[in-house]
Amino acid sequence: MYIRKIKEIENYRNLSGVDFSFTKKINFIVGENNIGKTNVMELMNKVVKIGKFEESDFTDVREPIKIIFSIKYSESELGFFESTFDVNDEYLITITATQESVDSRIEYVHTGSESYINPKHIKMLNFIYYSSLRTPNKELSFNNNIGTGKVLKYIMKKSLEDKDIQQMDLLKQDEIREVLTEVNGRLDKLNGLSSEKIEAFLSEDNENIINRILEIGDINKRNLSKLGDGLQYSFNIFLNILDLLVHLKTTKKENVFESLLIKEADGKKYLPIILGLDEPEIHQHPYRQRALIKSIRDIISNKNEGFTQIINDLFDIDGFIGQVFVTTHSPSILLDDYRQIIRLYKEGDNVSSSSGNAIQFTPDEKKLLRSSFMYFKEAMFAKAVILVEGDTEYGAVPVFAQRLDFDMDEKSVGVFKLDGADGVKKYLKLFDGYSIEAKAILDKDKEADYTGHDQISFTTGIDFEEDIFDNFTFDGYLEYLVSLNKHTCLIRLLRAKIDDFDRREFLEDPCSYEVENEVKIEIMAEIREKELEELGKQKNAVHGALLAELVDEIPQAFEDIITDIMWEI
Repeated sequence: MYIRKIKEIENYRNLSGVDFSFTKKINFIVGENNIGKTNVMELMNKVVKIGKFEESDFTDVREPIKIIFSIKYSESELGFFESTFDVNDEYLITITATQESVDSRIEYVHTGSESYINPKHIKMLNFIYYSSLRTPNKELSFNNNIGTGKVLKYIMKKSLEDKDIQQMDLLKQDEIREVLTEVNGRLDKLNGLSSEKIEAFLSEDNENIINRILEIGDINKRNLSKLGDGLQYSFNIFLNILDLLVHLKTTKKENVFESLLIKEADGKKYLPIILGLDEPEIHQHPYRQRALIKSIRDIISNKNEGFTQIINDLFDIDGFIGQVFVTTHSPSILLDDYRQIIRLYKEGDNVSSSSGNAIQFTPDEKKLLRSSFMYFKEAMFAKAVILVEGDTEYGAVPVFAQRLDFDMDEKSVGVFKLDGADGVKKYLKLFDGYSIEAKAILDKDKEADYTGHDQISFTTGIDFEEDIFDNFTFDGYLEYLVSLNKHTCLIRLLRAKIDDFDRREFLEDPCSYEVENEVKIEIMAEIREKELEELGKQKNAVHGALLAELVDEIPQAFEDIITDIMWEI
């Protein structure tokens, strides 16, 4: 069971008119700052869990908020919403959630039949919202009765029950009483009023004795509150999932708890959950970001054997039917499937969205994009991208942009390498689907294959190396050769063309050595073929950046594509 679509939003914050399409397991919501990513998460939290919008959620407090969303379910989940389902699909239900005013609550009806849906059925989806503003160090204690502290207490209680141990049995009570006598003797002397006696005593709250003396931390016995925020945050996410189960198990009668579960034909029982994570990358380095998301994915897919075992031991369930939503600013946290990404972007003064699973590709196109998407994740956060064929161009384009006084980072423009031209149309189609402005520049020898595609331009020369060389003057190319300590290759030509050529003077200061303009032109023509061959052997980003920095004129094709992007964003 999962939220398949948010089909319509009216009068909610900045998202009116926006719609969303989601994947079954995990969804990443991306976009620039203050675009409304967290608004999406809070919308789902209020529709599914809280059942009420606040005054600040209304774009116009005189008008109702209306949300239309659809839920997809499987054979074993039929009947979850009693006998209500869409006419054209018995495994789908479309729901209209409406809150008429600030003071009322959300009411739910089936969109097609207008039949009433009990809010308790919506809450049975079990939305867990974990905000980046959470403060785990205030919860993570065996002696806390707030947040995930309740989970730790519940685990302790179950552990003692399983071992049939009374907490008082763990204490040396005779020795404690001796200490109490000593303490109370001193406390008695502190009482200023003899009629009011204050003393210490052994608590009869047996259940919490161990909780008071145990701490939670790392293997070096450092309390968790003293460890990094990233570790606290990630550990608390896992406990939050258990917190839901503790709440349901301890506040519901057993038969009511059982009614919340989906029962499969093999007798196994699963709890529906939807987990919403707001910027979980905070305080996590890139590898830990990916590890965290993969771990959460495995937990809600019941592939984490340890987690599955603990929920079976503690709550007698076999796993989850889960869906995850993640708002993020980090490409490092994204997994390698473009279909999981929902991008929010500005369209004039309004917000729009694009969902990867709504973009239509052929099977071959899907295979290519999924196998190479890892190299294009950062593009999901860009307003525009420039696609190039290889490493050299990849290193050159940012330098060209800098020379044109265009800050690509400030304008959220990325450069991405295709590793050949074969996939260019597929990636342009992907970026078009996400409403990311995209242009590609290929070597001219590919022009016949891509004629008429207005997003693809071509080098003026046969390839990048020819474009670069043809925009060097002798002086510029000499400076380039000097930077690589290869300028001695010109000595033979200079000696042949200059009668009084002074080799020592040239080697002492090559760039200041006087050479007639006619000779410079002749030398550039004579070395052209060999130098193009040499340039072709050095295809890497560092070399591309060096060429872009030293070339006398930016090749026209590259200046044009950068200028086009500048104007279009």
